[in-house]
Amino acid sequence: MSNKEVLEKQIDTLQRLQEKCVDRNDCIGALELSKVIVNIVTYLTNHPLAGK
Repeated sequence: MSNKEVLEKQIDTLQRLQEKCVDRNDCIGALELSKVIVNIVTYLTNHPLAGK
């Protein structure tokens, strides 16, 4: 798998986590972490050295 495919798979996993945890207080930390990870992944995916 390319870097981009790996990142897309991670994003899919995070989005499923978010869907499951919308109304659960114990998931707030996981949601915040997933947002940070998605931001990092987005930056890396768009970075010229990412090797799309």
